[in-house]
Amino acid sequence: MIVQSIFAALFLTADLGLASQSPRADSGNGTVFDAQFSSLIQEAMDANNITGMSVGVLLPNGGVEFGAWGNRTESGETIAPDTSFGLGSLSKGFLSASLGILMQDFATGKNATALPHGVTEFNWDTKLRDLLPGEWMTEDEFSTSKADLVDLLSHVTGLPRHDVSYSPDDSPRDLVLRMRDLRAAYEFRQLLEYNNQTWTPTKRRIPFFITEHTADLIAGAGGVISSAKDMLLWARLIMNGGVDPQTNVQIIPNATVNLVTTGHSVYSNEGNELFSVMEYGLGWIRTAYRGHEVSICVPFVS
Repeated sequence: MIVQSIFAALFLTADLGLASQSPRADSGNGTVFDAQFSSLIQEAMDANNITGMSVGVLLPNGGVEFGAWGNRTESGETIAPDTSFGLGSLSKGFLSASLGILMQDFATGKNATALPHGVTEFNWDTKLRDLLPGEWMTEDEFSTSKADLVDLLSHVTGLPRHDVSYSPDDSPRDLVLRMRDLRAAYEFRQLLEYNNQTWTPTKRRIPFFITEHTADLIAGAGGVISSAKDMLLWARLIMNGGVDPQTNVQIIPNATVNLVTTGHSVYSNEGNELFSVMEYGLGWIRTAYRGHEVSICVPFVS
């Protein structure tokens, strides 16, 4: 995996009366957030009514630099590099990594939880109907029998979002059981069709306004909260192949990092003067920016 750079940019949008201001650099030598770049950021925030922003950058020499703009409360408390934001669909990258760690634990015997009857191993090729016996079913027999976790997380089940088909009162099991009654937009593995319902099965740090019950539905698809400082730790971990650069401990299996950042479906089939054709991995986008290969974990914008 070749990653030239990762920007952890987090946004908070609300009508809090933002005043123009310079970034509050937290560390680094000011090589990124100079007056010109800061002015461009401020112009973009003003044009898009963005109230606050926190940005972290990993420098080529291993250092870090942070910039923060705007307010986080109506009383004027300012944004800082450790201000927490809801990450939206960046949460998907955490879910796919967590599944890879869980699979490694099963493979090494660290996790001895009983698997469903007849399932001898838990990996990316394990079929959903075997993991969820009597529950996983779609209107199509082929996808019912052949779909695995890679299909699910790369959005190629053929099912569209169907966002009005579930409510906060539903459980993840309710969503799975209802999928057999939902109409597909495409054939299985034909095209990428973005669907948050296929990202429901885990919890992480979630916003306070999401109830414990609803957390089961939203956490995997978009429930993580974090800060620019924490996201740089995450970026460093991914760029280092899943190894913590400070302790040299393998946190995420290297095979998982490679798998989730590799394209499995076509995200955008048209390039431009900046970006090449984009592929979708498992919560990550793989593309080239001005000839440099990059992996990007970004929220989906429809």
